Amino acid sequence: MPIAAGIYSAKSRAQPVFSYSKWKDGKLVDGGADCSIIRAIAYHIDMSQAGDEVLIAIAAWWTDGWTILKAVQDASARGVTVRVITGGGKQSDWFHTSTWIKKPLEDSVGTENVKYWAGTHNPFGGQISHNKFVLIQRKSSNQHLLLLTGANWARFDVARHCDLLTLDSFNIWNAFRQYWLQLWSSSPTVSAIYPSNATDPVTGVTAQFWPLVDAKGNIPVGGETPKQNPFYQIINKYKEDKLTKIRIIASNWTGGLQGKDIFTLLQSYRKGGADVRVVGNHHLDTGCHMAKNGGCQFQPGQGAKVGSCETTDTVWGLLEDGNIPWAKCAPHAKVILISGFLKSNGKWNQAVYTGSMNISYELSMPDSFVGVHDDPVIFSQYEKWWNWLCSSTAMNRGGTSGPKDHPCGDILALF
Repeated sequence: MPIAAGIYSAKSRAQPVFSYSKWKDGKLVDGGADCSIIRAIAYHIDMSQAGDEVLIAIAAWWTDGWTILKAVQDASARGVTVRVITGGGKQSDWFHTSTWIKKPLEDSVGTENVKYWAGTHNPFGGQISHNKFVLIQRKSSNQHLLLLTGANWARFDVARHCDLLTLDSFNIWNAFRQYWLQLWSSSPTVSAIYPSNATDPVTGVTAQFWPLVDAKGNIPVGGETPKQNPFYQIINKYKEDKLTKIRIIASNWTGGLQGKDIFTLLQSYRKGGADVRVVGNHHLDTGCHMAKNGGCQFQPGQGAKVGSCETTDTVWGLLEDGNIPWAKCAPHAKVILISGFLKSNGKWNQAVYTGSMNISYELSMPDSFVGVHDDPVIFSQYEKWWNWLCSSTAMNRGGTSGPKDHPCGDILALF
């Protein structure tokens, strides 16, 4: 299967890749997983040459990511500097590096160039570094690439729907590199200090890094409030009226503090007339991942566990009761598409936010995402993919008052 690469945008110097794994009634069909994300990352690493640098941050790296391992081995043999932060230490069964990856990785790049994240021995406190990005500096062509995705290199994500955004921006690459270096050097005695956000003044692309730290590298105390919730702050920039359009792709969404804050905000926008719709993850084919570790909740009315329900029944119930259109699919992407007039200056703005951070983020867990602003080439591709997820892969849908208000919106006119 060819890589499902999207259209390059000269404005943002960005190009998306989307996976189109085929699902029906909660199971993979017609050949199963689309491995475009894994193969695209391997391709970019394969293009690196002697003297280039590749920095990797990935939470889970299983044998499903062997294509990337092969690219890393070959790159290291060519003289490319490769360093890796990956899952290890006291991890769950989900977030770890497979022994089949670990030994050949260390043999190729050197043990000194691999760091296994152990949250209990780290000042952040987060059990995992949830980041999923690759940084590539190509010195001969003066390229500074960020490859950012919401997908781990493991079967429980390869089988799901994910996106990969590639950006060629020195400013964004440099900010991510400083962030990566601080994560690499962090220890119980070394504070991690990095900018919490960055902007490319030429392309307008923005970046956000997590957790938030103060000037001394400490995580501010005060709880997980709307003020600290990055997605709350993003959505809240727009006017609550019928001209605002919000599309969400949620992998993990719980009914706790952060998740409830987002729902309350979306409900307010919905009442104000905004067009708000949600695609969330609720199931996986139990044959393609470790279902026993899925933390699955009971599917309403069925009395049996169904795959991995990362968006909980509490959230589905809130969306239904709040009359917010929803569709249960199998994404592991974390995406917000939003367009409308800004509260601050009344100007029209259209943005795509994507990365590794879930709506139900953890205050101390390392994470990151970017925003692409006022770029119709990128926005339209993500919107088309959202529409495809909702209309072609959903297990079921709801949250609407009648057939005229279909969860997938006006996309029905295209089918």
